[in-house]
Amino acid sequence: MKPTCIAYTNTNEYNIQTCGFSIRPLKNKLYSDEKTILFVLAIFVSCSLMKADPAKKVNVTYQDGKLKVEALHKVRNASNHFIDQVVVKVNGKEMKTIRLDKQTSTASQLVEIELPDLKKGDQIEVVTRCNEFGKKNGKLIL
Repeated sequence: MKPTCIAYTNTNEYNIQTCGFSIRPLKNKLYSDEKTILFVLAIFVSCSLMKADPAKKVNVTYQDGKLKVEALHKVRNASNHFIDQVVVKVNGKEMKTIRLDKQTSTASQLVEIELPDLKKGDQIEVVTRCNEFGKKNGKLIL
């Protein structure tokens, strides 16, 4: 039986050699573990992002002193996955923040807000936030 030795190479591999001939390369254990951890982490993040999403669109209308916001956010269960916050900004200044604990329907979140002091030329921005992931804005100029 010929003697066996292990030689380290510059490529993070160990070679088992018998009489100077390489039989099989073995990956460095640490290098292999790092790749596995990164792969599992990438899969986890991808699955999380695919499951949750912000509203598809935010429709904003203003009539008779009332701001109506419709956030199109289709979900299976409006009690578990919903728009949890609506922030209203007028001319860049935050005017109202509304916190919600469920969505009005599985198709969308509807919110009506009293804002009687708005005038022509005011810029309204509404920011909606999903309780699982993401924000979506809607804008309106009176």
